[in-house]
Amino acid sequence: TNEYDFTDKNQRLQLISKYLANILRKGSKNEQLHALDTISLLALSLNDGLDFFMKYFQNMLKSLIQRPKSAIVQIKAINTWAIMVWSFGDGGSKIATLKLFEYFWNYNLKEDDDDDDNDYYEDEDSDDDEEKEKNESDKKQQRASTEILTAAIDAWLFLITSIGDSSNIGSLLDTYCQSLLQLLRLESTTITEKIHIGKALTVLIDNYNDAIENDVDFQSQDVNLEAIMNEFNHLKSNSKQHRRKEFLNQKAKFRDYLKTLEHKWTPLIVIKLHHKQFELSGWNQWIQYHYIKNTLQNGLQAHLLQNIKIKETFNIEIDAEPIEISKTEKKSKKIENIENERKIKKDRWKRRDSKRGFIFDKNLIDQQSTTY
Repeated sequence: TNEYDFTDKNQRLQLISKYLANILRKGSKNEQLHALDTISLLALSLNDGLDFFMKYFQNMLKSLIQRPKSAIVQIKAINTWAIMVWSFGDGGSKIATLKLFEYFWNYNLKEDDDDDDNDYYEDEDSDDDEEKEKNESDKKQQRASTEILTAAIDAWLFLITSIGDSSNIGSLLDTYCQSLLQLLRLESTTITEKIHIGKALTVLIDNYNDAIENDVDFQSQDVNLEAIMNEFNHLKSNSKQHRRKEFLNQKAKFRDYLKTLEHKWTPLIVIKLHHKQFELSGWNQWIQYHYIKNTLQNGLQAHLLQNIKIKETFNIEIDAEPIEISKTEKKSKKIENIENERKIKKDRWKRRDSKRGFIFDKNLIDQQSTTY
């Protein structure tokens, strides 16, 4: 592109950003959700001007995440910011964003610390009922909801899997292992939360094991993997309320996690584009593919064909085939569709009439009436 084209694009991007920012500040809940979807789509599509786009929305999105007025908007803002940071591709930005998402499970871990404090006060025979009720209400307020916590863990894991090779990812196991395991063991942690936490630990350990095997320079860490395996086995075989659907889901998920850790099993995705087949193997690509798929939804295939950023991430080498239809072809196609629709309706009427004729045969009714 020449200098004029770049300036023109930049001006349009500034104008679009201004309108989107205005919606995020003053729009209704639905308008904010649509604006966040648009920001995600632009972040995945932009090649020029993405740094400006990031800086423009950075404080605004962080405010929606940290000081939310709506939980739905907060979750969407978490997803949008993760997509923007992933698209920008800067390692420093990704690491900084990890801290932002960690805040939510660290918030829930406060509950465990509060329980220890309450045990101390119980020894002093404190029987103040009002204070107990206040402490319980404070605990509820301190806990992030299941939807927000799982969204934060998924966004965190999405960025983790994109920061480099298995050595880069595996080196983070020591940093996050203990806090994730502690969160997994909390009584208040729901089944859905446990599944997402288990997936995060599985990805970290899988990359760690791969780095140990294939990277000579990678140094082993002092991590209690046996404790994690024991917890996974417990959650896989936990027979409490085993008839409930959610417990069956927990059992199936942790069976897959253990299959990865014990037998090196990894998920496989097969993508078919223009009669060509591409395979994505391993947890890292599986996590990124499904996160992007969840963002783009029905637009995923078009991006897999045309979006260079996404094609490079998943090693898809295919030329997009532009579909150009002339006005005459469009007109003939429209006429053909109308005729097909008429034919379908006509056949439906014939079948309906024949059915009615069988049920309400006048001659048969007259014969029956004469016999009586």
